[in-house]
Amino acid sequence: LVGLGLFVAIERRAAGPIIPLKLFRIRTFTLINLASPMVGASLFAAVLFLSLYLVNVLGVSATSAGSTLIPLMGGMVISSIVSSQVVQRLGRYKLMVLGGMLMVAAGFWWLTTLDVNTSLNMVRLRMIVLGVGLGPVMPTLTLALQNAVPFENIGAATASRQFFQQLGQVIGAAVFGAILTTTLTNAIETNLAPIKAKLPAELAAQFDTSRLKNGGGTEGAGGEQAPIEQQIEAGSTQRFDEQRALLTKAIRNADPAATEALVSNPQTPAELKGLLQAGVPAAAREQVLATVLAGVDTAEASALEQGRTIGHEVSAGIKQAFTTSVTQIYWYTVPLVLLAFLITLFVPELPLRRTNHSTPV
Repeated sequence: LVGLGLFVAIERRAAGPIIPLKLFRIRTFTLINLASPMVGASLFAAVLFLSLYLVNVLGVSATSAGSTLIPLMGGMVISSIVSSQVVQRLGRYKLMVLGGMLMVAAGFWWLTTLDVNTSLNMVRLRMIVLGVGLGPVMPTLTLALQNAVPFENIGAATASRQFFQQLGQVIGAAVFGAILTTTLTNAIETNLAPIKAKLPAELAAQFDTSRLKNGGGTEGAGGEQAPIEQQIEAGSTQRFDEQRALLTKAIRNADPAATEALVSNPQTPAELKGLLQAGVPAAAREQVLATVLAGVDTAEASALEQGRTIGHEVSAGIKQAFTTSVTQIYWYTVPLVLLAFLITLFVPELPLRRTNHSTPV
């Protein structure tokens, strides 16, 4: 706010201001610069948050997520060319902008219907609709602005529209990012609470919300994101391997420390505790150890099967959390685009210039 006040004060006195404040007396200039931040914020939301959905919900690679934006840009380019030809022939541009904004709003509404089962091709189709809508909006708004200001101020007016649009992108990224973080944190905690209750405390502690917000897995070796199922399976396997090693020391080697650890463990069966406290005869140690380890193998197989089931549930919960959070952003974007549409309704449609020479407005 202080910077804005200083900027206005200096611009009013500058011989060659960056943004001539007199331009704000032109209705078209003011209204388009009010609508431009909203258009910029909506475009940034489409590009920034869609990749989170693609990677964490559909499980595509970063390359595939980036290539999914190609239909958006392709739709923008094609519809921009077509709309420019229509405007050039008819000399009318307002309906083209308004129609594009309505299509953008429809595209964002369609994005709110994304779910965990949406195919990649259906996402691309949504991007095409969004791009076809944005194509006429962005360049035609610039054309309308250039057409409305004095010829000597066209450069400053064009730059100001770009500035306000980029300002909208910055503010939109901050606001939408805050919304996403809050929504995603709550959604993950809500979805995983009943699932984590089924896990042992040491394994449940690995599923930290702050880590899960960065992807659908926990941190594995080397810092990469490992799938949830693998993390649960690895944790279960490690615990059973440690149990086998402890049993081998206690039964085969009669290790006092291993025996004490097993006896003091409340999860050790009472029959095995009694056997360890009484002492296993040397001649029967191998047979007893084989019987006990066979029971451990059976328990491990059951635990791994249960772990895979829980792993699928955790993955599904995280995917649903990301889907809910990203679609929530698009629900906020729809009224933003409609507000830009309402502002543009009041932009007067002036006859297009037919010359590069300065003409009165």
